[in-house]
Amino acid sequence: MPRQGQPPQQTFVQVFIALLIGSLALLVLGLQPILLGGLVNANRITLPGLGLVAMGEIVAIGIGVVVSDTMLSVSAHRLVAIVAAFAVAGLDVATLAVTGDGAILVLRAAAGLLEGALIWVATTTIIRTREPDRTAANFAVMQTVAQAVVAASMAKIVVPALGWQGAFMLLAILLGAGALLAVGLAPKLAPIEKEEGGAIVWQWSHFMVLAIAFLQMAALGAFWSYLEPVAQDVGLEPQSIQMLISGTLLIQVCGGIAATLLIRRLNVAVTLCAGGVAIALATGTVYFLP
Repeated sequence: MPRQGQPPQQTFVQVFIALLIGSLALLVLGLQPILLGGLVNANRITLPGLGLVAMGEIVAIGIGVVVSDTMLSVSAHRLVAIVAAFAVAGLDVATLAVTGDGAILVLRAAAGLLEGALIWVATTTIIRTREPDRTAANFAVMQTVAQAVVAASMAKIVVPALGWQGAFMLLAILLGAGALLAVGLAPKLAPIEKEEGGAIVWQWSHFMVLAIAFLQMAALGAFWSYLEPVAQDVGLEPQSIQMLISGTLLIQVCGGIAATLLIRRLNVAVTLCAGGVAIALATGTVYFLP
């Protein structure tokens, strides 16, 4: 029961909309091989520029989350979601009209800042649910499912019919739909109840976990960004590459489901080490492909 004068607990639909908006913001990360690969093939950016554009948007997303948490009021989360989603949709369309590594880097970095704001909207919702850890795990599954479904749609329908431009147009349409759905977010969010024990005391182990996760994601992100040109070098057709991307994302869904079920049972150190070894084997194997 909420205290007198406090907003009521969020409904399932309101939480679902927030997670969906966050998933739409993160679509670009799963679809980077298709989106940026299309820009390279169309000579809109260079192959070295691909990495810069990918890195720029990813870093901007992180900055956008931090800036939003620092400067934006939680009471404005619904308005932030609506404005940011429409703005990202506009930048997706604008990307079609721009050429050059620098110009596209600026556009995609701007989109990343706004996508970070959308992720902030999702996280402000997650930490106010009854079981934030499970909600976060469900969010991981939801965003990967969305990426896999959209990637498959692009591979089978959108790109064959409309070319690489259709991929950005689909992304813009989905973000525009997300802006409309944001109207259904909770009008107000309850304050977070402070737990006894005071602030977190940061220890060396905390930084180690964050550093390991950062290095793993950096390795995966770099490999993922260049997946399409690497796959082309080993002889795969464009549509096969796009279906490979969708299939890879579906496997990630299985990992997300496992995390949802086992999040409170897995040993952190063992899980991080096992994940690091798996990533190293998967990416290293590509070097030996004919």
